Amino acid sequence: MRLEREAVLVRDELCRLLARRLPRGAVRAARAADPSAQEGAAAAPYDPSLWRELSSLGLAGAALPERDGGAGLSPSAAVAIAEALGRAAAPCSLLSTLVSGGLARELSARSDGEPARALARRIAGGAAVTIAGASGAEGTPGFDALSSRDGALFGVARFVADAPEADVLVALARAEDGPVIVAVERDAPGLTIHEERLTDLTRRAGAVHLDGARGLVLASGAVALAAWAAARPWVWTLASADVVGACEWLLATTVEHAKTREQFGRPIGVYQAVKHQLVAMMSELDLARSLVYAAAATLGTDPRDSEIAARAAKAQASEAARLCAGRAVQLHGGIGFTWECDVHLWAKRAIHGQLSYGDAASHRRELARLWLDAPDPDRRAG
Repeated sequence: MRLEREAVLVRDELCRLLARRLPRGAVRAARAADPSAQEGAAAAPYDPSLWRELSSLGLAGAALPERDGGAGLSPSAAVAIAEALGRAAAPCSLLSTLVSGGLARELSARSDGEPARALARRIAGGAAVTIAGASGAEGTPGFDALSSRDGALFGVARFVADAPEADVLVALARAEDGPVIVAVERDAPGLTIHEERLTDLTRRAGAVHLDGARGLVLASGAVALAAWAAARPWVWTLASADVVGACEWLLATTVEHAKTREQFGRPIGVYQAVKHQLVAMMSELDLARSLVYAAAATLGTDPRDSEIAARAAKAQASEAARLCAGRAVQLHGGIGFTWECDVHLWAKRAIHGQLSYGDAASHRRELARLWLDAPDPDRRAG
């Protein structure tokens, strides 16, 4: 589908910035210089100067309303930012903060109170933010692990994206009178974060332990439930866009390799077996990108339409990740399996995105439920 001009400009500008900050080989040098990096107790911290540069441009608050200090850009622009991050395999907290911005936008839209806008202002002010909650059967955070008693939070949320780097954690918790969404500052007493190892070395994650920590209640009850239900399509769409960006890098790099790698005196790209695999990668990727931006166009509109479009995008992006990661490694031949080849970094990022927030099977299962449970207009008319 054709992108709006705003999204194209934002994506292209960010791609140029990341190409300058992360030239070829820079990600491997910083995150995976040798195999022992994967065996370490903790991942290396992100480059704080990269975060400062990205946040100074207002990218974290791209889709937040101007009244809350955001840039007021369209959801498609936020999705374009996520796509550029995936293409560069950017090791930073921007994707998690964009996801949190989707929740902040929904909270702000549902309440005129000061607490509901506090999260948006923190994001617009340059804070790195992530969402902490238990992952349900489909892998999307929910309210079933953390609890709130007398205003204090208790429980453990595992594999919280970018938790070791976050300035603010948005806790999804349950209280006696219903769900609550609470913003907890990183230095709050009773909050402890333990680094957790990931196969994807371009990201960080942590286990969030809450033992009486307190924070600002952003929403509770029906408002909290409605805001999170509306924010979940943001989560799936932005995560899908990051996967699409990683797959785009894998395809472009593999095509270039096929042009220059020779076998029997000819570039391997001239052989039909190689061409077919490259076309299969391109087809899966193009479909995923179309569905991602179609989902972006529905964000903030009809809740059911947003959920259907976002789930379809995540399902297809997961399929593209599986295919592109596998074929890229295969078509790079013997070098594709080595630590010194950059392909493994993008392949692992794509596969991590494939499994995060639900894989293709889980989203297709929910899509079937949504379609089968939908009322039949013909039956109503009869």
